[in-house]
Amino acid sequence: MPTFPANQPITIEAEMHQSIFIGNTSGITDPSQGGIDVIKSYKYGLQVLEVVPMISIDKSDEGTIYLSQASVDADTQIFTSSTTALNINVPQDDDYSELAVPEQFKHTIKNGQLVSEVVEHAG
Repeated sequence: MPTFPANQPITIEAEMHQSIFIGNTSGITDPSQGGIDVIKSYKYGLQVLEVVPMISIDKSDEGTIYLSQASVDADTQIFTSSTTALNINVPQDDDYSELAVPEQFKHTIKNGQLVSEVVEHAG
């Protein structure tokens, strides 16, 4: 297993059909991948410099994702499960706009079907 210097950015070249697992790291930026999974991470950051079609965040807390304009334009999909305090930052006017990912949902049974809705918090 390769060892990288602490707090130094690394670049991993990959094809669209490959997957990459990165664990116990900091200071990493990833160009164009087929998808990125973040699992069981705490206080993490992910910066997408080019395009990534899918990001999966599972059992992770206090994360920040910075998307490139190319990823926003490509309608990057972000899936979350058992994740708290996740913010997604998208480019806006030479800066970033922070979007908080909802954590609270309301579930009801309507006509025998489960209906789930995001709980909106105003103010």
